[in-house]
Amino acid sequence: MNRDGFRTCLFLTGSFFIVWPAATLGLSVIGFALGVPLSRWQILSGFVLAAAFLIVGAVKLSPAAAKTVAASSLGLVVVLTPAAAFAAEAFIDTSYDGRAYHQNTLIQMATGWNPVARPLEPDGRSLDYEPLPRSPWTVHFPKSAETTAAAFVKATGRIESGKAFNILLLYSAFALSLYALLGFAGLRLRSALLFASLAALNPVTICTLHSYYVDGQMASLLTGLFALILALWREKGLWPLAVLGPALVLTINTKFPGLGYAFFLSGGLLAGFLILRQGRRLLAAGAVCLLSGIIGFGAVGYNPYITNWKHFGHPLHPAYGPRSFGEEDMKRFLSTPPNLADKNRFEQFFISLTSRSDYVPYPEPTRRKLPFTVTAGEVASFGNTTIRAGGFGPLFGGIVLLLVPFAAVGFFLGGRRSLPHLGFVLLVALTIAVNPQCWWARLTPQAWLLPLIFLFFLSRLKPRRKAVRWGVAVLLVLTVMNLGLVLGSNTVQQTGRTLLLRRKLDRLARADRPILLVTGAFPSTRALLAERGIRFQEVEALPEGLKPHRLADGVLYARPNAPRRHDE
Repeated sequence: MNRDGFRTCLFLTGSFFIVWPAATLGLSVIGFALGVPLSRWQILSGFVLAAAFLIVGAVKLSPAAAKTVAASSLGLVVVLTPAAAFAAEAFIDTSYDGRAYHQNTLIQMATGWNPVARPLEPDGRSLDYEPLPRSPWTVHFPKSAETTAAAFVKATGRIESGKAFNILLLYSAFALSLYALLGFAGLRLRSALLFASLAALNPVTICTLHSYYVDGQMASLLTGLFALILALWREKGLWPLAVLGPALVLTINTKFPGLGYAFFLSGGLLAGFLILRQGRRLLAAGAVCLLSGIIGFGAVGYNPYITNWKHFGHPLHPAYGPRSFGEEDMKRFLSTPPNLADKNRFEQFFISLTSRSDYVPYPEPTRRKLPFTVTAGEVASFGNTTIRAGGFGPLFGGIVLLLVPFAAVGFFLGGRRSLPHLGFVLLVALTIAVNPQCWWARLTPQAWLLPLIFLFFLSRLKPRRKAVRWGVAVLLVLTVMNLGLVLGSNTVQQTGRTLLLRRKLDRLARADRPILLVTGAFPSTRALLAERGIRFQEVEALPEGLKPHRLADGVLYARPNAPRRHDE
């Protein structure tokens, strides 16, 4: 297969894992509107529609080798999908929000809750679906990731399998980035592979990959969107627009910030076509972006955007509107460190960038550090799902500071050739700046792309700029080292947590009597136990005289009438 055929396969497979969840989401919402509960048919029908898109795309993009390209692409899809489901099952979600919010939401939809017909009833007051505690986040926040995960779980019957889309969207970000980069004339495959891999392996994605947190999916979607925009600006074909639309719909319905990101990404794309004086492509892209916004906000996003607006006076309730959180409640909700509270968003971003990598529990302040210094505590912090300050790795702040003078020299030497790269950097920076909480890494995961874009541009300078190119090599090595620290720490710690929890679950599965269980804020634990055949009786508190054991953070159990012995 030649380079063009390889690029087409990358585009089609990367697009497949955007079209599939988008089609599943659309079919699920149509079903909700018609009173049809979620079932396995949505995920299977979405797969068929995505496969049809892939086959048509192969015929249109590679007419001379359509059968080869389609077969290769479908073969890769068929391999990646079960592999992602297996990898998702290999790790048990032990995160707080993943269990207390996201899993509760998907379980309720999977057991009968209709967020369109009954948008304000997620707490199980109806006997039709799993009775779980009311969560304001379930009621008011976007639910695309939870909806597609619920459909996936309905097909597999395994609660952890819904995380497969975390992995599949990571692959999509990689494939679309590699597709866009290989469009640059003279770029070697190994260089394109390096930059595409770095772009997709966002630390936010890595730290949430094992969990039901949706920030990793947002990071992958944004990376894919930037890759599609780059390809559209540089090439004449309009096929990337067919994927851009579903990607925008998913972005709008993954998190509240996605609405703003989708708006400014669309505006940046259209501004680029305007500058390039491509009127027909401007009109086509404008139509796709407008239609995607209408569908994403008003149709697929009926819950929460329209229901929030209808019942609470603002589509982004409870963050904004007449019945929004108070100032102090917002500070606690956003966990804004006190040393950032009186700073503007640009100061907050810089302080967080140059701070020690840390969760920073409220109301503790961030802690400054010398660039390129690393402590064991910083590395260990990346075993968690959410790092607030210094969230892109312990070396990231130093890399950005060192990159600034190199980038200034590079843009000076590049002259007019550097303007397209500068425009792309400004688009990424704009999407970061529009978020008032841009200091928090997982709320603006696209910040990871900024130094990579600079490094890619500098690596493309003429060979005689050896000093700059040597600097790029050093910075790339530091970037890989930084990513290695994050990936290694997270993999080791999450593997350890999963193995420990599996050992406990295996022991309970062999018990000869039901256990007494206190789930606390994590009633989704019921699904984890039920699919392993573990018998339990849920209670609000364990009776006195029974020895409590910790199953996971916030979840206790006891064996009735069991002898008192050291178990864990």
